[in-house]
Amino acid sequence: MFFALTGFFNSQSFSFGNALDFDGVNDNVTASNVSITGASTTAVTVSLWMKPDSITSGTDQIVFSTANSNTETFGLQKRDGSGTGYMRMFVRDGSSNYVEFQSALSSTNWQHVFIVYDGSQATSDNRVKMWVDSIEITAKTSSIANQPTSISSACLSNFTTGVWASTVSFTKVYYGGILDEFAIWTDYVGNGTEAASLYNSGNGALATDVIASPERYYRFDESGSTATATDDSGNGNTGTLNNFTLPGAWVTH
Repeated sequence: MFFALTGFFNSQSFSFGNALDFDGVNDNVTASNVSITGASTTAVTVSLWMKPDSITSGTDQIVFSTANSNTETFGLQKRDGSGTGYMRMFVRDGSSNYVEFQSALSSTNWQHVFIVYDGSQATSDNRVKMWVDSIEITAKTSSIANQPTSISSACLSNFTTGVWASTVSFTKVYYGGILDEFAIWTDYVGNGTEAASLYNSGNGALATDVIASPERYYRFDESGSTATATDDSGNGNTGTLNNFTLPGAWVTH
């Protein structure tokens, strides 16, 4: 059971601390499968801070991904078009579906991204939503059809940050930029109020102070030559850094 704690920021003081810098060439972080209750779920919520190297080049970069195959995957992709950065969200469980969000990235400054998949919604266009810096982003009408009503545990296997999961045969286009405060809640539907609380007027907030019990939570506060990312959810889903140049990949946010 999850207890939303929107606007309640006093369990411990918050500081961004460090963050993890991905080179866009081959850096990635791998970890265990994302866990859900039962064989499938109708709800996943994701919160992260990102500072891409560019929003007008390096198209198709994968910010994070889970996958069992090309048509069983859940993930976020940074794209560009007409000089404007936008995001593509993949929620696939047996078919090739995705949702594109218009002008989601305004600059290469730090931005907070909050994503909610809610398969219980009656219509497909309400099943995937995105907020950037607490503002809900409009989805392109051409890309919202046929979002699934649930996704399976297979869909959420092989968790990877910075590139497609190993089980996907698409071209491996690596994310270039910095990530921080990356949290995932399964079997939970987030909302705009929580997006605003996590953004906190650009000051950020501890994810667990806004929504309790994330399935995993990477604060990316490590330093020096540390080659793992601690899971601050308490679930022990430690991330393994692959190909990063250490020290140097851990940077101050």
